Amino acid sequence: MIKNDFIKKRFYKKEGLFISFGATDARNITLKVLKELKNINMPINIYTTSANTNIKKLKKFCKLNKKYKLHIDKNIAIAMSQSKFAIISASTLVYEAMQIGIDFIAIKVVDNQEGLEKCLKKKRKTIIDIKKIRKLKWILQSYQM
Repeated sequence: MIKNDFIKKRFYKKEGLFISFGATDARNITLKVLKELKNINMPINIYTTSANTNIKKLKKFCKLNKKYKLHIDKNIAIAMSQSKFAIISASTLVYEAMQIGIDFIAIKVVDNQEGLEKCLKKKRKTIIDIKKIRKLKWILQSYQM
């Protein structure tokens, strides 16, 4: 279930925020999250693939906001292991983040993620519903980074 890239232990300098909402991010959640994080003072690295139909919008947003760096078709296992913290979709990215040992906020985007939501809450991991995305900045500030 977890790719070998996530199983290999790596030791990197940890810096910045890792953001990914999967290969395609069909609902354009990434851009919504980035707009909520405008006042966060740390480097923010966004990972997606060339299959994402919102790449033009993301490129434009990142060009206007220099602290954001867009990475397309890069190895996310390495990127995640180099980051201090992650904001990710409540998907297989959660298992990958847990394998690497990075702390994260998961965002539940669709109803079929409710089972994972219950498991994460039992493990005292932070998961929020996409409808409550406005709280993201305050939740993130409660973490010591």
